[in-house]
Amino acid sequence: MPGIPEALHRAEKDLPFVEYQEGVVFQFLQADVATGLWVIRVRFQPGVTIQRHRHTGEVFAFTIRGSWNYVEYPELNTAGSYLFEPAGSIHTLYVPGSNKEVTDVWFAIRGANLNLDEAGNVESVLDAGAVLEIYRARCEKSGLAHPDVIGAQAVRATVWNKVKGATLFSTAVPRLMSRRRVGSRPIAKILHPRMCGKPHSGSIPPKPSETAMTHNPKVSRAVAYARPCLPAS
Repeated sequence: MPGIPEALHRAEKDLPFVEYQEGVVFQFLQADVATGLWVIRVRFQPGVTIQRHRHTGEVFAFTIRGSWNYVEYPELNTAGSYLFEPAGSIHTLYVPGSNKEVTDVWFAIRGANLNLDEAGNVESVLDAGAVLEIYRARCEKSGLAHPDVIGAQAVRATVWNKVKGATLFSTAVPRLMSRRRVGSRPIAKILHPRMCGKPHSGSIPPKPSETAMTHNPKVSRAVAYARPCLPAS
């Protein structure tokens, strides 16, 4: 009907499952960089552990099959259970080695996963744009058709455009640059790790694959780190 937004549907067969790390495959369902939302379905083999991480936004999870838990908490997520994770939560996902089947979980995530080392320092960042890039690359490597992820056409966090001879970073984030700061420094000074802290001048910007950015509307910070966590192929 004219003027009414269309509901968007994807069958399970429309979007392939590809490897994220050993023992883990995932299906990318939806990406919305403007709101920081990414929706994935993940299948875990028994005994898998996912790196300890912190969330900048909320996470909503529904377990379809199998069981899993966070090492830091006693609750066991089983088929049919629902889990809400508030922004700022920190945990390590673990799938019991005693499981007799694949664990299948649906996640809707806002903001970014900040992957932490043993000392609690941020090693890498995964957000909607970075995970979509990983998904597309894995599909291409497997010889699969370009995935028709909902919202992917609007994702421009890692798209580069040549405009009047200058290389510009095309994303929703530049709108934030003029009004948001990180600490005492303007965001423009930290979005480009290869610039060594210098303000972005439009020359020698970082490669898209080296930068992941996220903005959580509920947090008064924008986060930018180099080298998102690209699992070894």
